[in-house]
Amino acid sequence: MLFIEYVITQRQADPAVVYSIGSRARTLGAAAQVAQATLDVVRRMFPTTPPNGFQIIDDNDEVVSRSWERSNVPFSRLPLRLLGGDLPRRVGLEV
Repeated sequence: MLFIEYVITQRQADPAVVYSIGSRARTLGAAAQVAQATLDVVRRMFPTTPPNGFQIIDDNDEVVSRSWERSNVPFSRLPLRLLGGDLPRRVGLEV
């Protein structure tokens, strides 16, 4: 059995586990797909400490896979403009 741990990695040496579940996935790839697909659900479950990634643990309590985003803070218009980008413009009919 593989276990999925949803983690926070910012400003910490080791990822902090926010939530952990067992998975019936038989392969590492299937477990990673489950973890990625349910990451937003877990973020909504823990709005004050939303995970920015996950790690997959095997039966021997060893980390066999890790994946996380660099930041779990959504971009606002200001930082995106500072990076030289822009948000998509609103599309629609205007009077």
